[in-house]
Parts: sequence; C-alpha cells; structure tokens
Amino acid sequence: MDRARDIIDSPEFHELVIQPISILSSDPREIPDFIRFNIDGLGCPINSDQLEFHDLLVNEILNPTEWSDLPEFFKRRADGLVEGCNRLLSHLPSQLGELAQIRQSYSDLRDFSQDIQRILRDLCTRDSRFSPISSAIDEFIDGVVGLNERDSALARMERFISFVQPIGVESKLDSRTTLAITMAYYCQFSLAIDNDHIDYFTLNEAIREIIDSAISKLLSVFGLDIMPRQVPIAADPSTHFKLLRDLYEMSKNLVPRSVEIVATESKSTENTEDAYEYSTSLDSTAGEVRVLEILPGTEDDPIKCHLKVCNLNDDDIPEVLSYVWGKIWSDERISVDGKSFRVTKNLFESLRGLRNPDVSRTIWIDAICINQADNEEKTGQVRLMGDIYSKAKQTIIWLGDGKQSYRSTFDYEALYRPLPEGFGGIDIDEFDLAAILKRCQCYPMESRWSEDKAACFVMLHRCIFQITLHEWWERIWTLQEGALPPRAPMIFFRGHYLFFNDFMDALNLLYTYSESEDGDRLAVRLSDASAPEVKQVMSDIGRGEIGTLYNVPLLALLRPGLKLERSPGVKTLTGLLLLTDTYRSSEPRDKVFALASLLPKCISQLLHVDYTKDLMAVFRDATAQSYNSREEFELLEKYPFLFESRLRANEVPTGPSWVLDFTYSDNYYRHSNSITNLTDRLPLDGFLSRNKPPNFDVCDPDADMRFATPRSLFCKGYCVDQLSGIGVIPEVGDSDPEAHICLLVLKANKIRLLALGFAELSASGLEISDISVKVSELIDDIEKRRIPPGDEHISLFNLFSMQMAEDWSTNNLPVTASDEAIKTRNHELAGKNFFITPKGIVGIATAPVEPGDILCWIRKSPRYFILRGTGDQGDILDESQKYRIVARAAIAENLVDMKALIESLPIRSFQIV
Repeated sequence: MDRARDIIDSPEFHELVIQPISILSSDPREIPDFIRFNIDGLGCPINSDQLEFHDLLVNEILNPTEWSDLPEFFKRRADGLVEGCNRLLSHLPSQLGELAQIRQSYSDLRDFSQDIQRILRDLCTRDSRFSPISSAIDEFIDGVVGLNERDSALARMERFISFVQPIGVESKLDSRTTLAITMAYYCQFSLAIDNDHIDYFTLNEAIREIIDSAISKLLSVFGLDIMPRQVPIAADPSTHFKLLRDLYEMSKNLVPRSVEIVATESKSTENTEDAYEYSTSLDSTAGEVRVLEILPGTEDDPIKCHLKVCNLNDDDIPEVLSYVWGKIWSDERISVDGKSFRVTKNLFESLRGLRNPDVSRTIWIDAICINQADNEEKTGQVRLMGDIYSKAKQTIIWLGDGKQSYRSTFDYEALYRPLPEGFGGIDIDEFDLAAILKRCQCYPMESRWSEDKAACFVMLHRCIFQITLHEWWERIWTLQEGALPPRAPMIFFRGHYLFFNDFMDALNLLYTYSESEDGDRLAVRLSDASAPEVKQVMSDIGRGEIGTLYNVPLLALLRPGLKLERSPGVKTLTGLLLLTDTYRSSEPRDKVFALASLLPKCISQLLHVDYTKDLMAVFRDATAQSYNSREEFELLEKYPFLFESRLRANEVPTGPSWVLDFTYSDNYYRHSNSITNLTDRLPLDGFLSRNKPPNFDVCDPDADMRFATPRSLFCKGYCVDQLSGIGVIPEVGDSDPEAHICLLVLKANKIRLLALGFAELSASGLEISDISVKVSELIDDIEKRRIPPGDEHISLFNLFSMQMAEDWSTNNLPVTASDEAIKTRNHELAGKNFFITPKGIVGIATAPVEPGDILCWIRKSPRYFILRGTGDQGDILDESQKYRIVARAAIAENLVDMKALIESLPIRSFQIV
C-alpha cells in the first residue's frame, strides 16, 4: 500500500494519469468516441442522464475532496465500477507486447513512406501538379495524426502501462484512484490507437490512396499508360508502390505535358453586366479572406454592408453563416461599400434577421465574401473553408422564420398543422426546442406516462422532425459548416436560437427512451396516456417522410455528442460519398470538394479543390480513388454512371464510361421494400437495389483485381452472354394496363423460347395466336395465384413490373392490385430496352443497347453491366479487347440459375475505358 501511495503521489502519476484526464474537464460531448463508449461499457454511460456523475468524477480526480463529503449516489456508482476497472488493469501487462508489435509495423510503414516521399519531392521539382500529393505524404508522416505522432503516442502508452503496472490490483486502491487510472488508460489508448481522426486501418488505406494518386498523376502528366500485366493485384500497398516506382523511372526521360485549362461555368445565373465588382482579389495562399460588416438598421431600413480583408493567420473570424443559398433572387438588393449587390431571397432574409439595430455585426458569408465569378479565387477560398469554420468564434445555422425552405417533396402543411395553444397542458412555443427539452428533462425516465409528460415528448419528437425536414440538412456544405467549428453552432429556427448541443441532447433523449423498452410497447404506453389531440399529432408524425427516430442527420454523426456510435467510414472518401448521396449542391463539383475538410488531412489533400477542372475530371478522380481503395464497388449501390445521366439529358457522353455521377441520387431509398404507397415512384435504379448478381468466393487470389487509371478501369469478371434480341418496353396507357404488361410478357417469352430453340418464329416475330384469350388466362392465373412464383411468365411479369419473387410470399401483390401502380412503374420503364440472350436470359437495360453487346458481371460489383467492344466485335473471350460500359441491367429471376451459370464460366480480365 505504501508503494502504491508513493506512486500516486509522484510527479509521474500527475503527468501520465492526471493530465490526460484533463481533456474530460470540458463539455463531455467533446470526449473522443473511444473513451466515451468504453467507459459506457464499464457501466458509466455518458448521456444527458449521467452528466452530474461525470462532472463529479472528473472534479474528484482533478481536485480531490474528502470521500465522505461526496453524495451517496456518486459513491455507490463509483464503487460499482471498480470491479470492471480492476479487470481491465489486470490485463495491462499483456498489452506491452502488442504495443511493441504495432510500433514495429509503424516503423516499417514509415520507412516505406519515406521512399514515396523522396519520389514525390523529386517529381515536384519537375512539375507543380505533384505538390498536393507531396503535401499528402508529408502530412501522412509528420502531420498532427501522422506516423511520427502516432509512434510518440504509442511510446507514451508503453510508458503509462510500465508506470501503473507495479501498482497492481493487489494494492487495494480506493475507488477514486482506480477510476482515475482507468480513465487515463482510455485517454492514452484513444490518442495512441483509436484517434478520432484516423486509425491504423485508415493509415493503410491512406498510404495506398496516396500511392495511387501519384500513379494517376504520373500517367496524366507524362502521357503514360499501363498494360494489364502491370496492374497491381493485391491490396498490399507494396504492390502499388512497385508500379509507382516503375512509372517514376520511365518518366525520368520524359517532359511533362502542358496544363490543360478547362473553361467552366460559374454557378451564379446573374447577368454579368450587373454583377458586383470586387476592388481586389484575395491572396488565399497567404490566408487572406474577406468578412462582411453588416451595418446597424431596423426592420425596413435598406441593408448596408462593408467588406474588409483580414488574415486567418492573424485575425479572428467573429461569426460565420451557414444557410441554404436558394434559387430565387430577392426583389430587393443590398448595398456593399456603396454598390448594389444582388442576393438570393434566402440570404436577404438571413441578413435582415441577423442585423442589429444599434451596432455593426461582422460575419463571414460565402456568397458575398468570395468572388463567385472568379474561379481562381473561389478555388483558393474553398481550400481555406476548413480553416475558416475551424477558427470561427461562432457559427450561425440559419433555418429561417417560415416554412418555405422545407423539402419540396414533403407535404408539410398536411402533417404539421399549428398546435393549439396550451397543447396537452404544455405552455411552451412548439418551435422552442431548448425549452421543450428542458421540460422533458424534468420527467424522470422511470416516472409513469402522464398526459403532460406524453404531450411534452410528442412536442419534442415533432419539433426535432420539423428541424430535420428543413432542406439545410440536405445541402452538402452544411456538413463541414456544422462539424468543424470548435464551439457548438447556434441554430436559428422559427424565431428561436438553440445550441447544436441542445439538438444533440434532444436526439439522445429520444434515443434513450426508445432503447429503454420495446418500441411498440412504448408507443402503446405513450398513446394510452395521451389526450385525443396528442394522439392525432402522434399519428401525423408516424405518417411523416422521416419515418423513425434513427434517421439521424449525418451532421449529428460527424459532430461529437450523439450517443449512437460513429462508423469508421466517415473518415474515408468512399464512406462519406455513401452517406451523402441525397445531399445537394448548386455546383455539382462541390459534392466532392465539400467533403475534403471532413477527411484526415493526408487524404483530403488528394482531393485538391480546383474549379478549373471540369465535372468529368473531378468525378473521375473521386471514382478512381474509391475503386482503388475498397475491396468492393460499394458506390455502385448508390450512384449511376455519369454517361447515363448525360444520355438522359440528351447530351453526348465523354470520358471514361466507368465514372460515377455523384450529383444526387435517392434511388437506393426508392426500392419496393421502402416505398410506402403502391403509387409511389419506383425508379429502375431502385429496382436494381434488390435485383442483384450473385456473389461468391473463388480460389484465385487475383480474382478481385481492380485498378483505375485516368483512362481505364482494369478488373476481372465473367462474360455471361451476348445480347441477341432487343425490344422496347411500350407505354401501357390508361386502358387495361395489366393486359398490356401480360401481352409484353407473352411476346418476350416467345422470343426467349425461340432463342433457346423451343419455338419457331412467325412472320412478324411477335405474333401469337388467340392473343386476347392468352392474355386473359394469364391475368386470371396471376391474380388467383394459380402459377407458382418460379414460372417463366411470373418471372417476366415481375421483371416488367419491377417486383421480386419474394413479393409473392406476402399477402398481397402490390402491382397486380392496382392499375395505377402498374402505370406508375411502367412510366419509369417505358422506352427502355429489354433484351434476350441465347442462354434464355431476359433483362432490362438502363440505357440503349444493341445486339452483340455483352452481359457481364464484374467481381464484387452489386450490378450487372452491359459492355460494348471499342473495336471490331470478335470472340467475347478475347482479353485484348477494350470495352465501354453502355448500361447496367436488371435480370428476370428464376429463368436461369445465374449463380450456377456464372460459376461455370471462366474468369477473365477486362479493360474498361
């Protein structure tokens, strides 16, 4: 015991145990996730119900008082954690060996990275286009969370364990000291192993992305290309480095190609003759930014402002504004330094609401403080936006006073009628979330559901949903604007300000209650306690588009404080793109650029915001970065190809066919399992989310080879069959749509049987005797379920009505039950090609196809592709052929055993251009 006391009283104990815990002395919502969830695992959840215990615990460790003076609830809870803490401390000695192994792997990675660093530094002397990648490798090695810092953190962890190990569990330490050591352990572990910004997995992914970016840049700058045999096969970064080194050696005798400047359009639609002229351009490399001084005025006074230049390195940014730009220009203009400045209606209302009556207000607003017509300035300023929001003293999230900015697809008026005064006995404004939350926190969780408690929680639920329905949450730039400020942003909503932390607490409170018991039972108890007017509001909420408590805005997952655990995926470009498919931006390139500041710096450098690059180049680089860094084509679950979008817009596709369109896509959420009404829109992309190829493992270690260059996607897969018959899906019209679909089914099956050699083609190829009788019989058989789900007619009917075989196991057939449903789905398919192959496969293509095109499946892809050779069509097994993707495909189920067919085929290499 004396030995333990000597250690506890030593300076080392203060340095290694007490100091790390000081990070917990601020808002508990800023605790790194790893610490928060592991302390929760010890029985100490940190949420709105446990803040008092948390504050006392930290204070007692940092500023000890007499144990006897502490509240009894605190002593009981602390004593209850000691057993778990002692178990943890007893395993510390075994971790020293594990830490040594990790440090050795870091050392090996550092040596490897320094070789890459030397190559990139030499390339930078030859061409400045390598500078962003060189900065990325420098950050990877020497950055705040780089390899060197990580190794230092591991060394501190080893020193911590070596120091506390002699104390041992046999020393019978008091509860306070045991908890202090345990909390310090989690602090050290978080810094050394699971830092909130980048972890060991991300380090390996990051170094591969840096190498692959350098390879792509070498190929484009020096006009090089690679052959299929040069493609790195394994995910091991060393195989990618070998290709980088070979290309680097090849480039030594080459001259860099000139920079191609692409003319791009500004997102402003304002008449350039009427545009505001800025007096000077900003030097973004020196940290220059503009801020807007809003001069004082009352409600009806003209809005007058003054722009001034400041420097991020020396000056503070008092406030920044985060808002929805909007597409409607204001009828009124503002004055900036005596000159007329045109703004959108949303911005005008925000400025009027922000203006003080008697003093000026200084704030950074992107639409005014950045010259949007100057691509060079815009590029430099967007690169600084992460620093702008990180250094701002306060961020204002402006959701406005009215309902005009709610998502256009949502029937706000129908479901969110104004609440009557004194609703449920609660005298609080229905839009004042902070006040509603404070009232809800007055009710103990274990208390019974009274009428006023039920009404209060319904108001909380309703207010949260109304806030999250605002289109601000779908705007891509809001992610960094809300996640990066060190101080919690202020939200202005319907006349009330609330801290973002209040919003997080409200989400946590709902989550806590929903987890406390079965959701259905909780809903029944809440309903039983509610007055009729409260039950009606509950019903309206249930019919809302949001659906459940768990549809939490992504920003709430990016900013610390939400009790739900965050996925490591938010630290990668692919992870963020998967989570932002339904986010929008008026400038499509911003769907990629806006994510840069949310990524670890060594990865964000690779995005390199540059508005002189056209949309194809930006989306191509992001697509290639994802393909090369992941084991599967995950983004194909959410996004279509860019060439498909351009075809729909009657534009001529250019660039590689494998590039994805990140502009916007909600198709993943619009499949037949998620839509709530039969007549809801079900796009073909939504059907593709369910109509997937089989996935299976093979013994060939090279089977999942995949690598994208600026020109080509190298991958492996299977040529399933060639397209032989092509048809066009007709518009069914208003007269008996089910009969039209059945007619299409019979005709398609006739061609299919012909392809298989089981039928003879009549003069027209599609004539069927007694067609009206056969259609009537087929309709009757389908509606009365006299045909088994695997029947060929049912398979084709499902395909042309975008159903799956599993739908037949339910009690109703949604499409056959409604002519309107058939017409709605046919509207999505009309005019698209369906195809038939010699092996009897029938499918629908997302874009025009031709006989001779190849149906294939690329390994690890969630979609079938249709490919077309770029030269003369020869043997489909000819691996020297280059291909373009011309469509994705949905395949009729049960006509052919696709898994067995594909497994019987030889795997082959593809070069897709």
